[in-house]
Amino acid sequence: MLLKPKTVEEQALLLLKDGSLGTVELLEKINSSRAGTTKQAFYQALRKLRKEEVVVLYSKRVSLSHIWIEKMSDYLSKAKMNYGAIEKPNEDFLILEDGEKVSYNFKNPTTMDIFWGHAFGILSNKIAKDEAVLIHNPHEWFLVAREESEKLLFAGISNNNRRLFLLCGKNTGLDRNVKTHFDGDRLQYHILEKPLFEKENYYINIFGNYIIEAWIDESVAKEIDDFYIKNKTIGKETIEELKHIVSKKGRNKLVISNNKRKARKMKAMFKKYFVIKK
Repeated sequence: MLLKPKTVEEQALLLLKDGSLGTVELLEKINSSRAGTTKQAFYQALRKLRKEEVVVLYSKRVSLSHIWIEKMSDYLSKAKMNYGAIEKPNEDFLILEDGEKVSYNFKNPTTMDIFWGHAFGILSNKIAKDEAVLIHNPHEWFLVAREESEKLLFAGISNNNRRLFLLCGKNTGLDRNVKTHFDGDRLQYHILEKPLFEKENYYINIFGNYIIEAWIDESVAKEIDDFYIKNKTIGKETIEELKHIVSKKGRNKLVISNNKRKARKMKAMFKKYFVIKK
């Protein structure tokens, strides 16, 4: 039980409810109430929580995953019915001034997407109700290899009466199949004749004046592209193949910025394909 934590994992979750903590600080706090916790046990617990996507770990800081919080909120709401959250700037990217940015590096696209989804969920709740989340992906592979978390993020936007517009840079059969996940209203999807950007490993999300940019390892991006070209349908084996590809190690970078001028320029690129409200 989290209110009376017994394990290192439970103690960590209890402490993280008040906001993100550095790894050293978190270990110290755990030791103050659970004396004798070793570094080995601590990091083993963190690896377990990270693998289960309960926490995200970046720049030697630990945060509860936004997606996990949403899952737990839904569970507790339903339980309360049968028998939201106050905004707090505890993430470094939430206190960026206009023109500032913060950068993160990850060993593979899957690990990056765990943190990416966390930041995406927070920023999508920060924008005005009449603004849309704008996305450009070379391929929307997240709905294949990361289906559960991606659907949860999209459902959060739709259920909160917000909108999401996604531009897909490639036009393969698998890219066209993804359209079934969009309702054409709050969630809209458009396939481009050619990508907006030259780099095939470049992804961008826009939330008001906030921007998430991601660069997937170039060799992994090439494998993703090859996967989309050679496969006509998705099944259990192909899903596992794509999951294997996006778990490969390489150079993966994610940058979050607060840049009003750049965001305005990027939004203008989407106006050709969607009705962007001011």
